[in-house]
Amino acid sequence: MQRNVKFFGDHLSPAMRLQYPPSAQQDLVNQLNKLGEPVSPPNVEGEIVFQSHFFDPNGVFHARINYPARGAEINVAVSHPDGRWQIDELTFAAETPR
Repeated sequence: MQRNVKFFGDHLSPAMRLQYPPSAQQDLVNQLNKLGEPVSPPNVEGEIVFQSHFFDPNGVFHARINYPARGAEINVAVSHPDGRWQIDELTFAAETPR
């Protein structure tokens, strides 16, 4: 996503567009901008699973991100239903400052 609100909005599933209207998309990007640059690469766990050989892929990922003043957790579920990847679920929680 790299803090790009247009990229984020363009890759939301129809259901996620309801949960993240443009104002909520901008709020999330603003939160990420306030946290600054991560102090190390994120620790990402998860996998892509194909429902039928190479068709209907989806994935669930969890990442721990360390920012200068605090850590954060992000969970993302993605799928590839119609020729492009989309974000199906997203949760982001920053810890209280250290």
